[in-house]
Amino acid sequence: SEWGAVAYLSQSSYGLNGAEIKQNTNSSYITGGSSTKSTIYTTNAEQSTTGNAYGVYDMSGGAFEYTASYVNYDGSSSNLSTNGGTTPGDLYGENATEQTSSTKYKTVYKASGTSTKNSYNFAIEKKGDGVYETSDDYNGTSAWFGSASNFSSTSSPFFIRGGGYELRWSGVFCFHCYVETDNNYNYHSFRMVLAP
Repeated sequence: SEWGAVAYLSQSSYGLNGAEIKQNTNSSYITGGSSTKSTIYTTNAEQSTTGNAYGVYDMSGGAFEYTASYVNYDGSSSNLSTNGGTTPGDLYGENATEQTSSTKYKTVYKASGTSTKNSYNFAIEKKGDGVYETSDDYNGTSAWFGSASNFSSTSSPFFIRGGGYELRWSGVFCFHCYVETDNNYNYHSFRMVLAP
């Protein structure tokens, strides 16, 4: 939901006023698309959510960004307990109450059996996250600005956002699914967020 909040602000009069964020196409995954500060804050300022040096960078392209959100397919989800943890207080949680409850630290989507399409349609209940309300389909490139819209599945229950540096379907409204299994990929990343 925090990703969605920043994405929507980028489209407001406080951001780019409906324009698309320029994609970070740097293949070395460098924030702002350059290792030179002056380039980041001038030439590459179009890569920020405000179009100037004061916005949030790398919301479009760069590296895929993991978010603390998943579809709760219960026992059908592979790698959810491994990657989310099953002890009390872990992202996924120890019991059904923790596993199915959204908190200020995570967003949990309700599943419809094991159907990705039906689960995507259940996502209508989530507002402000920039998933269902900014796309027309659960699988394809139907998100705003032609970005990827690949809803999380039983094999990949976690959401990643923003897309990669080389992909034409990257964008601030891109949502995708992926699970790493004991691999370190330099094209996947995450952001630290300070919660009150």
